[in-house]
Amino acid sequence: MISQLKTIFAKEFYSYFSNISAYFAVGVYVILTLASAFYFGDFFKIDNSNLISLFGSQPEILSLLIPAICMPLWSEEYRSGTIEFLLTQPVEYRVLIIGKYLASVAFCFIMLFLTLPIFITTAIYIGVNLGTVMCGYFGILLTILVFAALCNLMSLLSSRPLIAYLAGFLVIRVLMSFKFEHLSGLSFEQNYQNIITGRISLSSFIYFASIIILILWSEIACLTSQKKN
Repeated sequence: MISQLKTIFAKEFYSYFSNISAYFAVGVYVILTLASAFYFGDFFKIDNSNLISLFGSQPEILSLLIPAICMPLWSEEYRSGTIEFLLTQPVEYRVLIIGKYLASVAFCFIMLFLTLPIFITTAIYIGVNLGTVMCGYFGILLTILVFAALCNLMSLLSSRPLIAYLAGFLVIRVLMSFKFEHLSGLSFEQNYQNIITGRISLSSFIYFASIIILILWSEIACLTSQKKN
């Protein structure tokens, strides 16, 4: 199982580096991150020892780019006609799903790694609250995990990359706007803000973990249903 998972992960992960659209996504991410932090985020006008100008806009930026990164994972299998071959291989469905999922997550982590110069420069010239900054990065990592899971599911449900992108973007925006006055624990925005401001709680971690597990389980169920049909 582990060797199969490594094979699927490697195939999907390295395929990003042979696709010009992946490099385009990285470039757009860097540009949007710099613009949102320094121009729209008033980086030099407020106290950024916690890098709030960087972390505050990351969900909006990632909601645009993660659907593009994840959309070909399954929809390309449909388009090229390899989905039937893939489903007849002696590989557990959960291995296929987790392998593709981790590949998309790893590529997103590389994008996030490109924000480290902002952190390093701020630490040298301004000074940072290291604990809060670490919480901020942890919040972005959890956001990537959730958004990638949602977009992987949308790719699995659509044979057209463009539809997969639009569906992924829409479900992310619905999740981000989901609010109930008396159920703040189910609010993405509230849980994300709690984490990036250093108020990490078990309930916030359970919130993100529950969404990820539920979505991955849904992917396995969908793939199993397709096999039966």
